[in-house]
Amino acid sequence: MILVPILKKLNLFKILITLILFYGAFLYENALTHRATILILLYITYLIINLARLKIRNEKIILLTYIIEISLIYIMEQNSRYLINYILHLFYFLALLEIPLNLNRVYSLVLCTITMIISSIKFIILLVNKSSLGNLYQSVFFIATGISLLLLMNFLKYYKDEKESKEKLNEELLRAREKLKEAAIIQERNKIARDIHDTIVSLISEIGHSLLCLQ
Repeated sequence: MILVPILKKLNLFKILITLILFYGAFLYENALTHRATILILLYITYLIINLARLKIRNEKIILLTYIIEISLIYIMEQNSRYLINYILHLFYFLALLEIPLNLNRVYSLVLCTITMIISSIKFIILLVNKSSLGNLYQSVFFIATGISLLLLMNFLKYYKDEKESKEKLNEELLRAREKLKEAAIIQERNKIARDIHDTIVSLISEIGHSLLCLQ
């Protein structure tokens, strides 16, 4: 996992981007009071989830917050001009960029795939309702962009995990080598100590023997 201070900065940057996007989407909606209230409440909940994630260290709880986040994005889209307002749809892309940074490879791949499927529902409905060439190009663009982000971020996650694994293995090998060196030094010291001890004992024995001969 990336260092916590960097993750916090990225999360805050993401929140800033979503504020701008939501403001643009809200203006585009020109929603009536009831629907406007729902959208604002949903976005406030979205912000709370993102801010709360900064304090969470348990990976399973972080996974749960992302499931809630994706659900909130989908509900926000449902309460917007679903088939023509593409600004809120960009929230999915931000999630696809962030998820691999906070979760392990398996959780990340599964959740990103689910996110991609949920985000594609809009374009399936669009093509079923109005199958024009423009809508097809639009759908292919957004779906291809989402898939590209999914593959790119999870590949980077895989590369990062492999790099960390190799670094950890190298550290363990270095520690093992240091221990072997220490063991060799201790063994050599013990050998020298035994040799000195044997020499002293032999010398004392010879001196004692010489003294007995003199008597």
